[in-house]
Formats: sequence, structure tokens, C-alpha cells
Amino acid sequence: MDKTSCNPKSPFVKLEDNGEASILNYNLPQQTTYNSVSYVGLNIRKELFKKEQSTQTQSTYWTAIDEIKQLNTQGIKEAIKTENNLIQNFAVLDKNIKLQATELSSITKTTLLNKLQQAKAISPELIQLQAVRNDGTKIAEVKSTLPAVNIKDVVKAEFIDDDLIAQKLSKGLMPVAVERFSKKPEVLYIPRPKEAKPTLSMVLHLKMASYLGDYGAGQTVKTFSLLPGEKTTITVRSYQHDETKKEQAQNVLDSYSESSADDLQNTVEKETQFTTGSSKEETTSKTGGWNAGGSIGLNLGFLSIGGGGGGQGSNTEGSTFNSSVQKQVSNLVGSVSHHVSKADSMRQVEVNSESSSLRINENEETIVRELENINKSRVLNFVFRQLLQEYFSITYLHDVSFVYYNGFPESKRTVKLAQLPELLREILVDENAVNEIKNQVYSYLCSIYDFQGTASSFIEKVEEKLGNCINPEIVPPTTYYVRKRKGLKQTYNEKTVDGIILDVTHRVMRTPSLVVDALLGQGEALDCYNQNLQGSAVEAASLNNINLQLQNEGIETSLIQSKARLDIETQQWEQEKERISQAMKILGEIPDSLEKAKLYKKIFSECCDVSQSGGCGCTNASEKV
Repeated sequence: MDKTSCNPKSPFVKLEDNGEASILNYNLPQQTTYNSVSYVGLNIRKELFKKEQSTQTQSTYWTAIDEIKQLNTQGIKEAIKTENNLIQNFAVLDKNIKLQATELSSITKTTLLNKLQQAKAISPELIQLQAVRNDGTKIAEVKSTLPAVNIKDVVKAEFIDDDLIAQKLSKGLMPVAVERFSKKPEVLYIPRPKEAKPTLSMVLHLKMASYLGDYGAGQTVKTFSLLPGEKTTITVRSYQHDETKKEQAQNVLDSYSESSADDLQNTVEKETQFTTGSSKEETTSKTGGWNAGGSIGLNLGFLSIGGGGGGQGSNTEGSTFNSSVQKQVSNLVGSVSHHVSKADSMRQVEVNSESSSLRINENEETIVRELENINKSRVLNFVFRQLLQEYFSITYLHDVSFVYYNGFPESKRTVKLAQLPELLREILVDENAVNEIKNQVYSYLCSIYDFQGTASSFIEKVEEKLGNCINPEIVPPTTYYVRKRKGLKQTYNEKTVDGIILDVTHRVMRTPSLVVDALLGQGEALDCYNQNLQGSAVEAASLNNINLQLQNEGIETSLIQSKARLDIETQQWEQEKERISQAMKILGEIPDSLEKAKLYKKIFSECCDVSQSGGCGCTNASEKV
């Protein structure tokens, strides 16, 4: 029966014509990359700024705050609901509000009720909603039951604490929304500036890329022994099977989560405040809560170059650009190392061999194994070791931008490297001041020291001379601009990044996996009599094997002889077939039928030389009667 498909198809996977199978590569550059920013305040003399930049006293935002302060608490809360511009960078909050509201539109009512119970404002409508029959109804049906409930307003209450914001506004503080490393929004409160303090900051966009390195056995977790012939059951329980320990053991290198990102953010903020004396609120007050329209990663704080100047940030007398950069990179590396070490300390794996009983709670899971020592006279020892994984992190400078801020929201300006001259012309007094600061910035970026202490240029000058294809006789002017050096790459340990490597750190972390080795004890557990009994048993088994081998060899010899006889008979049969074929050919060539019959009878039948058959000549004449 034909089994061919009526709808022939190509295989799911096949090689190209004349193609080759792919080779498994054990060194793929799997990486985990996170962003961070470092603010470096430029040392610009106050007299180089335009007068209006340092003498500004009026602000539309602060005027609105002064008017809001005259209202009572309820009035301020109503204003917050209607005036989103009272919160600087409100788009950060609004993005998260819309995202959460979208997620709520598809979850079941059970989850929704839990969310609503966590909301800060419980309205009568929400109380009624909680009383609706819990049957897993989708949110659309719940909303049709209680149309007065606005899911977006409920979600908004989770992100915006109206009472706290109203309290801060009444004290004259400006709420600024920022996005944390974990993508969660946060509202900071910045005091009103006593005077305008123009500050131009260079924003260094750093990336930390982590790659897998070597792996191997770590510390001994458990050792135990099995006596000869003994069996036991062991249980293996890792930190991942307990929800609390699992969360504490997470880190941004191999198990990113919201909690691990928040932990790293808090560690960086503490380290930055300790080493620079600059809090996140102070950094925001000098940069206006700049976030480039989205998440900027970890905020490494604000440092200024030199002793004084327009930066007014934490500084050290005589500090340079490179020393400021290295200080903040060290803060980042130290914070990540502390964060990883704290998580690694919770990564414990337990091996229990004392009891075969097992009791787990609803958040735990264990692996059960049964082991047996099949040896009769020696102890079998097991050694369990936790598997370690190495990570090496490359921190490198990826991009540069600039932010200008004098303390009043309307003054905030952000530009990329190519637009720096335009920003300087907007805030500085004349072209001489523009050239001075511009060349100062260029000198910083032309000599950045990498992790090996070698100075590298991050920027390059690009000249353009555009031709006029319509009127070629017109000679166009030559223009130039500055950009990140094209093709800028550095390599470490066969891993290449598109920037200047500022730091390389190797870290070793414990994993939830175990590696086990078995060691056979050297001491004999049997006396001479029992050893001889075992030796006799081994000898008997050996003799039995020899007997079976001889039997097999005899059978094999018989098969060989039978095959030889069969080959001889086959050869004889082939010869007989050839003889018959030749005889038939000769008979076919004889025209006389009687002669042909005689010869055929003589060849293919027994001798019968009688008169009735006409004679066949198979006997001698002397023998005839």
C-alpha cells in the first residue's frame, strides 16, 4: 500500500544543498547589560553665564505653587488631580499608570480585588465592588456592574499619594517624578532655590555588560558514607525553593527582578551619598530630574570638577575630570559587588541524609534521591559540592550628553554632543566664552583613561564639504562637527564593546546546582573467612563464564563447518548447472531428432541400452546378448 502523503512538505529543518551542519559553540557572548549615568559638573566661572541665567528670580511653576499653597488640604488634592504639571516629569508616572491600567484590563476579578484592597483610597464604590460575587469575572463585566469605578484612577492612587504631595506642596517643595532602576516611578521633593545657580553638567552614559566566565566546584556542602550493602534516601533543597530566600538571593547578574533592582539602586544611593556627600535629591536639584525621556538606569550622583565654580557639587580641591569619572565608576563597581555578595550569601543548598521523611510547606520543593552501596566489603563515601559560576563585568563609556539647569524648571536644557555649541551660545555671554568651555569639554573627552591606564579619545572632528550638483560653480563652505569616534571599540577577554572600557571586575557566585563525587573506602570490612567465601563465589562465577564461553565457541565452530559444507555444495551445484547448460546448447545444434533424443537420453537418464529403445550405446558390444 502506498504511504506517500497527498500533501508533500519539506522537513522542518534541513541543510542547504552542499551545506554543512552547524558546530556547537560553547563560548557564545551571552551578556547582561545595564545602564547607568554619571553627572560631572563643569567648572564654569559665574561671569561667563548670561546675566539672565544667574539673576532669574521668577518662575511660572513656583508662582503656581505659591497660589496652590493658599488652598486648604482638600483644595490642594483636587488641584493635583486636575493639574498634572504640578508634578515635574509627570510623564514618568503617567507611563506607569497607563501600563498598570492596561494590565488590569485583562486580569481576573480575584486579582483585581487584591489590587483594589492595596489602593490607598477606598471609596464606597470599591467596597461595593469587593462585595460582588467572586466568580473570576473579567474586569469588563465588573466595570459594567459598577460603572462608577475608574480603574485608571484606582491605579493612579497607587503611584500618587495625594496626601503626601499636598503636604509637600504646602511647604513649598517641588515634586519631581523619576524612574528607578527597577522601572518603578518615585517622587522626590526639591526645595525652592534661594537664587539661580546655573550649572552645566556632562552626562556620562555608562554600561555594565556581564558575561559568563569559568565554572567549577565550590565549597563542600555535605559528606556522608554508606556501609556495605546499605541504602539511603537523601533530599536536596536549594534557596530557590523557598520564596523568601529566593528573593533575597536574587541579583542583577543572573536573576534580575524588581526587588534585586531596587536593592542595587538603594546600595548605589548609599554608596554615592557616603563617598560624594550628594543625595539623590541634591542630584535632582542640580539636573532638574533629567531622564532623557525615559529610563536612564542607575544614577551615580553628581560631582564637579575642581574646587568651586558653577557646579556647586561635592568636589575635591584639584580634582580632575578623569578622577571624577573613576570615582563614580568605583562607586558603581563597589555597589554591584556589595549587592552580589549579599545575594550570594543567601545561596545555600541543603543535602539531608539523616532521615528519609520529607515535610515541605506550600512554597518549598525538594529533590529526593535514593542511593545504594552495592559493595560487599567497603564503605562508599559521597562528597557534595556546590557549583560556582564566574561572571566578569565590563563597565564602559557608551555615550555623552549635556544638561543645563539653574534651579528653575523653565531653564532645563538637554542636548547631545553635536548640539553642545548651540547650547553654549544660548547660556554663555559671548563666542569667546563658548570656545573656552567647548574646548575644555573637548580636552576632557580626548583623553579618557581606560581600565589599563591608557588615554583614549572618545570623540573626533568630522569635516563636511557638500557639493552643489545644481550650481557646481558655487563653492560651498566647509563645516565641521564633533561626534563619538566612529568605530570606537575595545576588547577584553575576546568580548568587544562599543566604547572605552573603564573597569573590569570578576565575580564568582554560587548556583543552585550540585556536583557529587563518590570515593571508595580502602579498609576491608570482612575477615579472611568471608573474604575467601567471596573469592570462591567470584571464582565460581568466572568458571561458569568460561564454560559458557567454551559452549559458545563450540557452537560457533559448528556454524563455521556447516557454512563450509554449504559453500562446497553450492560450488558443485554451480558446476552442474554449467555442464547442463553446455549440453543443452550442443543438443540444440543437432538437426536429427532421433540422434538428439538418443543423446538427451544418454545425458539426462540412467543407462537403458535395450532394443526397444533403439539402443543408446551406453554398453560395450561384448556385453550385449
